[in-house]
Amino acid sequence: MLLIDGYNLLFAQKKVERRRLPEAREALVLRIARYCESCGQQARVIFDFTQGPPAFGGEARRRLGAVEIRYTPKGVTADDEILGTLAGTKDRTAYTVVTSDRGIADEARRRQFEVVDSDRMLAEMERILREAAGKTGEAPEKLRGLAPGEVDHWMREFGLRDE
Repeated sequence: MLLIDGYNLLFAQKKVERRRLPEAREALVLRIARYCESCGQQARVIFDFTQGPPAFGGEARRRLGAVEIRYTPKGVTADDEILGTLAGTKDRTAYTVVTSDRGIADEARRRQFEVVDSDRMLAEMERILREAAGKTGEAPEKLRGLAPGEVDHWMREFGLRDE
């Protein structure tokens, strides 16, 4: 499972406007979901609460297909949650940590977990999505239509379905 430092990956894109943070988070989560669907991967994306309230009506946790999205509670950083997750398993193959944060990366490596730099992950996601789109002739964002769970999200967002 990919264990992703959400804001670290988001800001690695270098074109994120802070005033559009909720939209940028959602776009990243959708890209991750499409990536996971394309390559049979699972992911947990962890966002700090300190960067803004959880999107989608305050949900601290939700799932979009093979992607679990978590917001840390106040006073807990994504770093804390990631390192706590690693400390909670003896299986060194259970997680691949995605971050460019040197402290998290060094600690994950010390614990013998695989670490993927955020820039490398973004490039890999783009490559996989581009390849998948090339097979269908569609743009990567249109690949296979909506990501799993996306219809439910938008139905709730527009008040057409209760939680």
